[in-house]
Amino acid sequence: MVQTVSEFAFSISNLPPIDGSTNIPRIPDAPDYPPDIFLVMASLLESAGAYAHFDPASDNDIETNPPTFVLPKEDRDIAISTGQAWSQNAIKDRFGYIPDNVLALWGTFFRLYGEETVRVRADFKTTPVWWKHALELLIISDEASETLGNPTSTEAPKFIDKIHFGVFENVRTQEQHDTTRWKDSKLLISNGSAASFALSGRKEVANVFPKLNITTRGCSHRNFSKNLSLLPKTGTVRCHWHAPQRALATENEKTVDILLVPFPFEIPAKVFSEANPNHTAMAAMEPGSPRSWANFRIDQSLYNAEDIPSLTERLITAAKKDVSSVNGVIFPEYAMKFETFHTLGERIRSKKCEPELEFLVAGSSDNCQNQFGNYVLTRVWNKIEKDYSNAAEEVDFSLMSSRRKHHRWMLDGPQIDSYGLSSSLDPRINWWENHIAGFRELHFYPFRQNSLFTTLICEDLARMDPCHEVLKSVGPNLVFSLLMDGPQIDGRWPARYSKALSEDIGCSVLTLTSYGLIDRTNACAVHGKNETVAYFTSPLGTREIKLPYSNGARGVLLSLTSEIVESQCTIDGRFKTRRVWRLANSRPIYPI
Repeated sequence: MVQTVSEFAFSISNLPPIDGSTNIPRIPDAPDYPPDIFLVMASLLESAGAYAHFDPASDNDIETNPPTFVLPKEDRDIAISTGQAWSQNAIKDRFGYIPDNVLALWGTFFRLYGEETVRVRADFKTTPVWWKHALELLIISDEASETLGNPTSTEAPKFIDKIHFGVFENVRTQEQHDTTRWKDSKLLISNGSAASFALSGRKEVANVFPKLNITTRGCSHRNFSKNLSLLPKTGTVRCHWHAPQRALATENEKTVDILLVPFPFEIPAKVFSEANPNHTAMAAMEPGSPRSWANFRIDQSLYNAEDIPSLTERLITAAKKDVSSVNGVIFPEYAMKFETFHTLGERIRSKKCEPELEFLVAGSSDNCQNQFGNYVLTRVWNKIEKDYSNAAEEVDFSLMSSRRKHHRWMLDGPQIDSYGLSSSLDPRINWWENHIAGFRELHFYPFRQNSLFTTLICEDLARMDPCHEVLKSVGPNLVFSLLMDGPQIDGRWPARYSKALSEDIGCSVLTLTSYGLIDRTNACAVHGKNETVAYFTSPLGTREIKLPYSNGARGVLLSLTSEIVESQCTIDGRFKTRRVWRLANSRPIYPI
């Protein structure tokens, strides 16, 4: 049976022969899509452990121990120019264009690959020759894919149109028609994108996504590319790329102004309650019990009474006395339910309130399908062109997406004491959040021409697996982490993990918690009087963000500016402009 290129990529043995012959290896046709070639080369180099043997400081093959391989400058320059030419020629030429140099390298690579196994012995003396040619093809395909993540670019090669059709159009969900629930919302429930931008890849093994930032520390596949990233199999993390439908604003046009609403402001202890009547705390403490823990749930009906849409509208109105527009609104973990989130979006993204709103992010206890758990909901507004009798018209619309938290929250005795929850949760045992992680996902949202944000939920920030591998590969430059936690002061765990993530990726990280648990820790005198609801860290510095709640403030307005810092560089010596979002200023907002 004839195998696909992707099946070659994930074989760890020699190439299969033609027609059952044991002598002549079959060379597959070269793909005419650069991400497919990248998938093959990046996967094989990863499987072989080749990245750790690359020597960026030498242009000559010299005998070393352990053995190394190099890519001379002239070969690297040819690979770069070939990739750039592929992209440029594909803008004007027919579909299916492949540079002659790619075809020649492809044939050479597979002939050499057929002679040497992927998994070499630990005591090998020289590196396989195919490693060098695989790296050349990786660089070519990476350079040809510069505009892959932005389908609105006028300079995008023709093959990107074909890729994006497979990545986006084939997974779109139709506009909702339930007029009682979605009336006049122009809302699309988004399935995001296909799991990979490589059209022929086996998604259960590895995937390819666009890349924004280069991880400059360490030595792995993340350091060897600047436009494409190799992602793990979909069973580990299923990723979505929410491509914009029109050209995005540039980073220099204006600041990004974000309203933070740290609701709920008050959290009675009875909000936390025992979740499983069949497995009680009393039973967990009995001698010989097979479990030493119980489950808790969050009862949002016991939050302080607040009309969230009305409050947010009043906060935006107050904020717009100072800024021309509010670009985003963010609520913390477990802030609301889906119905409130939907109503909120309809209320504030209006001519009366804020017609320029770009995104709304909030923690929720359910999603649009009435599935309960710990979710982050994201709604992004955009415009799309529709053709009416040969006259193109821009129609306002929005995309809604949700994903579940990756890890359960565990409350132990010290935390229960510090939050003053012992009247509801017995501190003698551990209490696990009543939540099933299920299928793990990450969503990425381009919001400026060279900017990308994603969201985390509490433990997602602290636990390295599984999402940090993806974050380090894709390299978003803005990360929002929604928490239900104490004060966001320097030295506590959110600040510690935010700094580590920011340093590794070169991104900015914002953590936001509800004021309610801060108020409870204040009452317990754990951190002294503190009103720090958010923490912002970036390669340009850190800042604690306070909410003077006792003075009447109910929101905080952040103004972010994008700055070009030093260029990032791949291990093989290719440079990329690096942008960092800096917190220019923050100020409390008082509802009017």
